[in-house]
Amino acid sequence: MARETRTRAESRFAVLRYLSQRWTNGPKNNFDGPIEHTQPQIAEALGVVRSAVVGTLDELVISDLVVCHRLRTGNDRRRKVYFITPAGMDVLRDADERRP
Repeated sequence: MARETRTRAESRFAVLRYLSQRWTNGPKNNFDGPIEHTQPQIAEALGVVRSAVVGTLDELVISDLVVCHRLRTGNDRRRKVYFITPAGMDVLRDADERRP
């Protein structure tokens, strides 16, 4: 599979757009959350390596555009699941409105 090269800003918007098309309300409990919102799945969906997504997700969390929840799976394993925040939706909406 060919990998794409994106600028930092493009990566941020790609992650926000991806998360905006899925669960936007966050998990209902410690066991609730889609696998599509984990780092490996986000990277696969965007066509980038997993390590490229980690920094972008960290930046988005620090900027309060994305929130990270630690969920438990059946084997008491924990995984990070990411959700877009209302502020993230606003940033994405503003960027889309400025597009030609």
